[in-house]
Amino acid sequence: MGNSQVLAKDYVQQAEIELVIKEIGAQVAARLRAGRESTLQLILQWGVIDDAGLTGFAHSSKLDVSTAETNLINRELIWLFLIRTLCRITPPGSSQQKRQRLMTSPISQYLLECVR
Repeated sequence: MGNSQVLAKDYVQQAEIELVIKEIGAQVAARLRAGRESTLQLILQWGVIDDAGLTGFAHSSKLDVSTAETNLINRELIWLFLIRTLCRITPPGSSQQKRQRLMTSPISQYLLECVR
């Protein structure tokens, strides 16, 4: 189950992009719950069409437990966006503990983790 959306404007501010991701995540979670379903894998794809053509990214993550909970889905989607896209890193092992630690840190900590 997925959701796609054509946005009316370009989003460049991190807070705006995160809000869009969370809104889409909430829609998908609601549809999962309505269908009495859950998910073990999330895929975040983001495409941009500009003068140079189509650019973007696609990242996926396997969850530790199957869920339809909005907060868990959104936390993982934001993880995919921040850690694997902005920082261009894949943490060794991608352990749940490391993800939890990073997700509860302020943005300066994300950047610090990317630099190390």
